[in-house]
Amino acid sequence: MKKFKRNYSLLNFLSKKVPYPKGFEDLRGLNFGNRNAAVKLSVIISPSCEHCHNTFHEAFDLVLRFPDKIFLSVLFNINPENADNPYKVVVERLLTINRSTPGKTVEAISDWHIKKIGLKKWLKKWHVDNVSIMINQEIQKQYEWCSKNNFNYTPVKIVNERLFPNEYELSELKYFLNDFVEEVQILEKTA
Repeated sequence: MKKFKRNYSLLNFLSKKVPYPKGFEDLRGLNFGNRNAAVKLSVIISPSCEHCHNTFHEAFDLVLRFPDKIFLSVLFNINPENADNPYKVVVERLLTINRSTPGKTVEAISDWHIKKIGLKKWLKKWHVDNVSIMINQEIQKQYEWCSKNNFNYTPVKIVNERLFPNEYELSELKYFLNDFVEEVQILEKTA
């Protein structure tokens, strides 16, 4: 089973293309790791999703374990027009903290998704003075891109612009890092 599951050709076969990739590279989320890494991992999460906590934790752990090989981008799928969603403020503040004091981003997102300190405590600790129009426009852009691709769920995991198969745990990505590096090197040589 391990040999079957760790077959890169199988993973590649099960990885589907993102239906409408246009605009993906313009989305500005929270970024961690080596920008020049062969593996570009993007997770689209929601602050209210329990599975998203695990996905972020696994993704961030991969970056910590393989900092030269993985670049992580965290994006959000949250309806900016839903004023009743108490978790919208979490995304607004995370993006604001990332812009104004990027050195605090890891702690802020870890408090939410890994330590799970709770909404009240998190909001008290991570107060921001105001959320700019730019931040709200970015949330809107991410939401519209997700809608266009029918990503009406979270988490969404994308590796090198392909959907990471649900048949795999994100932590299993570590078995394929060298395969991704080789693939990128081959593509660079033929370009």
